[in-house]
Amino acid sequence: MHHLWTIPELLDEILNELPEGNLPNMARVCRAFWAPAARLIWQMVPCFSYLLVLFPEERQQVYRLDSAEFLALSGEPRRYEWERFRLYAHFVKELSMTMDEVNFVTLQQLQTSSKGTKLLPNLRVLSLNIATSPPPHQIAQACKLLLCPTLTTLGCRYIHQSPKQDETMLQLTDCLQSTPHLEEYRWEATETSRAGISRLFAVLPCFPRLRSIDLVVNGLTTELVQPAAQIRKLEYARFAFLTNPEGSLASERVLFPSLKEMICIGFKSAVHTLLLSIRTPVLETLSLDLYSWWGEDDTDTFAGLGNPINFPFLTTLNVGGLITSWNELTPLLSFKGIKELNMDPTFTTDEEGPWSPSTIRLVAESFPHLEVVILGDRRTPLTNMILTLPALDCFSQYCPRLQYLAVSVDARRLHTLTTDITPHPAVQEVNLLRSEADTHEVEIAEVISRLWPNLRKGSTIWEHSGNEWPAPRWARIWSKVETASMAEPGEWSYFASTKLYEFVDFE
Repeated sequence: MHHLWTIPELLDEILNELPEGNLPNMARVCRAFWAPAARLIWQMVPCFSYLLVLFPEERQQVYRLDSAEFLALSGEPRRYEWERFRLYAHFVKELSMTMDEVNFVTLQQLQTSSKGTKLLPNLRVLSLNIATSPPPHQIAQACKLLLCPTLTTLGCRYIHQSPKQDETMLQLTDCLQSTPHLEEYRWEATETSRAGISRLFAVLPCFPRLRSIDLVVNGLTTELVQPAAQIRKLEYARFAFLTNPEGSLASERVLFPSLKEMICIGFKSAVHTLLLSIRTPVLETLSLDLYSWWGEDDTDTFAGLGNPINFPFLTTLNVGGLITSWNELTPLLSFKGIKELNMDPTFTTDEEGPWSPSTIRLVAESFPHLEVVILGDRRTPLTNMILTLPALDCFSQYCPRLQYLAVSVDARRLHTLTTDITPHPAVQEVNLLRSEADTHEVEIAEVISRLWPNLRKGSTIWEHSGNEWPAPRWARIWSKVETASMAEPGEWSYFASTKLYEFVDFE
């Protein structure tokens, strides 16, 4: 064997470049290759059953849960069987595990063999999916086996509703002291009580490295999430589902000194209250998914942003579930630094359709630094749409840095176009979503080429509704645009499909 293969850094670089399916073969080459290859094979385990395959077949018991098959351990393992499991368990850094009654029994059997040691001593990322309502002592037992000092990411999700969610949270919270390097924490249990959330926020500030929290709980309020500001290095926060506020607002905004990205999902009035109560001097990305179809009032959500001094570095805004009325969007005008704007309306009260030419022009005029604009319409019928393809030249006039644009337009009747079009040389990619087109494909392609002379990628994505003609028509249009472009071979690409394209997804 050449001496180059004995250099660990070189061998690791080569193995990292190989497809995952080739790693088992590399592990069989020789002893020098086994450990580096095995480490890559076993570092991410998507299901606990994969680890139980290490035991002999007579120890493996197959069972079903929610139409899926899993493995369980039958009987306490012998010493040599445990040693083989422990050898590979040292490689595991990421694990996803479904916790149910059968797996709890398996953990009990492994605990006996472990003699007090951690089951996965080098684990970094743990995702627990709880499928049953285990008693508190079983939760405590599982935590002692799985939570270890190396853990940096912990996620817990209840698959089904359960009255014992608070007990589970308390057990996990009490065991978190064994994970001093925790950086990311996710809790998804919709029936968690206010007391449970309060207990969680009393503990999380004790972790000096914690930078990300993700809470999915019914009934979150501003009062409940404000204590998250005590987490000093918090950079990412997701709060779902915010409900109508209770009580009065604090006299001063609560400071989140390190928060760079925040996602809020819930009722408009609840999101409005939260935005009024916080100050985030380094926030860059704000994502809002609003519920406005459950008989809620006409709360002006964006008024909660207030003065830009409270969000001085806001550059990315994602909003889903709003009504495309400019009265709703007016408070955003003062945020001139926004570079990425992604809006996905649920419905519209505007007779002109989801995006009128006047609204599009106001967006372009208001945000001169825009680089990415996504104006979605996934849940909006495209009736009465009057936004035309030439109307998009307003971005050429007001947004010189724009590189990506996505919006549905009416591209029909362009063969009668007589107005001038202002080209936008900076735009590199355009997605015309569910745009209408007619048989004048050459004229449509010509207008696109005039609008965006340096375009490198074009796409349209239609929802299949028994009418498949839009996709091949747009494919021909994009092909004509490519022919007319000045791009070098291989620099141009286009895509036309009948699949529904969804922009805002905060899950």
